[in-house]
Amino acid sequence: MKRLVSLVSLLFVVASVQSAEFFVSYDGNDSWSGKLSSPNKSKTDGPFATVRAAQTAVRSAKAKGGCTVWLRAGTYRFDSPLTLTTEDSGTASNSIVYAAYRKEKVVFSGAKAVTKWAKVTDEAVLKRLPASARDFVVQADLTAQGFTKSDIGGFVSRGFGRAVVPSHSELYVDGLPTTITRFPYSGWLKIEEPISESTFSYMSDVPASWAKTDNLIVHGFWTWDWADSYEVVKNLDVSKRLLETVTPHGVYGYKKGGRFAFYNILEQLDRPGAYFLDSQNMVLYYWPKTETFKAELNTLSEPLVKASKVQYVKFKGIAFEGSRMSGLDASDVKMFQVEGCTFRNMGNYGAQLTGESSGFLSCDIVNTGAGGIILTGGDRKTLTPGKCFVENCDISLYNNWERTYRPGIHIMGVGNRLTRNRIHESPHMAILLHGNNHTVEYNEVFRVCLDTRDAGAFYMGRDFTELGNVIQFNYFHDNGKLGDTQAVYLDDWASGTTVYGNVIVNSGRAVMVGGGRDNRIENNILVDGNPAIHVDARGTGWAKYYFEPNGTRTLFERLDAMNYNKPPFSTTYPLLPNILKDDPQLPKRNTISKNLIVNGRPFDLLDGLKRDKIPVLEDNWIGGDPGFVSLEGRNFAFATRTLIGDIKFKQIPYEKIGLYKDGSRTSVPQVWGVLPSK
Repeated sequence: MKRLVSLVSLLFVVASVQSAEFFVSYDGNDSWSGKLSSPNKSKTDGPFATVRAAQTAVRSAKAKGGCTVWLRAGTYRFDSPLTLTTEDSGTASNSIVYAAYRKEKVVFSGAKAVTKWAKVTDEAVLKRLPASARDFVVQADLTAQGFTKSDIGGFVSRGFGRAVVPSHSELYVDGLPTTITRFPYSGWLKIEEPISESTFSYMSDVPASWAKTDNLIVHGFWTWDWADSYEVVKNLDVSKRLLETVTPHGVYGYKKGGRFAFYNILEQLDRPGAYFLDSQNMVLYYWPKTETFKAELNTLSEPLVKASKVQYVKFKGIAFEGSRMSGLDASDVKMFQVEGCTFRNMGNYGAQLTGESSGFLSCDIVNTGAGGIILTGGDRKTLTPGKCFVENCDISLYNNWERTYRPGIHIMGVGNRLTRNRIHESPHMAILLHGNNHTVEYNEVFRVCLDTRDAGAFYMGRDFTELGNVIQFNYFHDNGKLGDTQAVYLDDWASGTTVYGNVIVNSGRAVMVGGGRDNRIENNILVDGNPAIHVDARGTGWAKYYFEPNGTRTLFERLDAMNYNKPPFSTTYPLLPNILKDDPQLPKRNTISKNLIVNGRPFDLLDGLKRDKIPVLEDNWIGGDPGFVSLEGRNFAFATRTLIGDIKFKQIPYEKIGLYKDGSRTSVPQVWGVLPSK
């Protein structure tokens, strides 16, 4: 692992011999040379005032060598993205670096400050507020402070299956997200009856007390607990308890018993830290937690930094925040690295990158509306590896709005790597994988899948061609809360995956093989599984319609899309070309061996599947404590190897799992031991 880390660093160490330096500072001037870190005594020269001025200087200077742009402490606000193109590239020997100077606090922000607040005096508004709130709620006239409706955006349909679009503007106070008003404040209402595609009845009399509903939205898990969406309310008939939404309506339609909640209701502004946004009249209402506070609304509707066809560029030590989209969108890049950066308070993903030999090192992603990092590299048609990476990153609280299928890391393409990351605090999945030959290793994943069912901390599925992926030496623990959760979810015929050397504790089903084949589940420690390992033959049971002549064609369309029976797929995966003649509906050639299955239920074999239909189901330890230093204390090193010697279980490199210290990450949390309650 140290060698892998050093190789990542070496890519830019070689390029660190810079021949030019420029500085950017709050007390700078874009007419100066930018070559001084602070203004000279006569105020005739010094740093630039903007990053864009430094970018222009780099374009002129880089022909003579690589460049570093040193950013002095401060918040640099963007009303449009910093755009990098081919002419902003470095070379293998002379890279371009944008970095915080001597680890000073540098922020790229797409937010605007809300500075003027007043007591609420309008009697009509006061009457709508709860009595307990009337003396405390303050309001801000956004138009008077220079905000426009395009800054604020609007509430739109978003969620599962919806395109990623700019979010509405959110209120952040003292650097943290606040809470938009919600009813009920916790828990959910239920759909009483679906009436039409757009309308349903609900079970509550509280909305009858709301005077206006023209800023109202609803969020729900309308049909399935793995698919949510936000919808704009078109009409609310409180006398009949009927709710009508604007097109496109709830994802998968409205189903009796589906759970949902109302959002953005002035009458529900009933506690400190909550806000209501009247986007029609451009007035913001907020109940402060403290007498003094700093407030911002994220307003930029694009990424803070956009890079396309850029090579040998690094961003280091910068905090990206306050975009209604994301902090970074890098496409078709090469040797592009983001190191020691923070992405927070975003309306959608933290960052997105597509490229080659590029990625994220020692970054933090927190408080995003719809996911952490999207990473894509390589060419699936040719199985060319992308060699992209997310390493030593801490990703949490990344589903604040869209709650499903917006993972902490979405990895796609071929031959990319996720290693030593910490992913936690989410209603749904940590890692979503598409593609081939990826490696997911040494990560710690916990407290995810907390508000969903039929969910996996790690998830992939429904494609026979996504082969060669390795899930090894990860620690999944304390995941799921509602039930029907799995740590490693190989859904809908996911095949050819290696699950090796993982530690999985208290996470529902530890490993699910959902009808797939050629999977290897070996040398894992599976504690308190329910069950530890699930294998089914769904292609012969409830999901056999996927293989019927008039059934769903998804699996076969994805086979054809990859030319599965021709090189390189046919040569790299020699069993694949014959799959349609090899009973594709059956879970063939799965290997389950040398696992330590401690407590809980060991196996579920469904759809008539018998133990003798799994070629290798042997040498698994099933029972109580096999000799750990402390099972209750979650120290899974062995006090003695006597009990497991017979199955030749190989020691797991516990010390390599989780975050590590480097130049950007100076402290790391404890990995092993009992997780504190939260």
